[in-house]
Amino acid sequence: AVFGGKSTGTIAKNTAAAQTGVYASLPDFEFDLVYKITAFTVLYTDARGDFEEKSNSGSLTTEQKNLINRLARGKNLFIKDIKCLAPDGRSMDLNPIILKID
Repeated sequence: AVFGGKSTGTIAKNTAAAQTGVYASLPDFEFDLVYKITAFTVLYTDARGDFEEKSNSGSLTTEQKNLINRLARGKNLFIKDIKCLAPDGRSMDLNPIILKID
């Protein structure tokens, strides 16, 4: 899964804020198969604690966008509990996305 075209590394805050959702990605795979994201959770942590917002689709919710907009430079954006639907109808769990806000 990718967010802003990335699954790890750094992402500019304005790039993160401009995203509309999480997408399934199969790098180095020669067939054009579509995996649909069906759910994911955005996790944000600061001095006041952990804040989580869940989406039941591949799109960011308003609450998730608000969490992303609160992220300060140097903080980590966690996207976890990513689920997708494979072309054969199976539900799959995908690896979390961890990005540092730059």
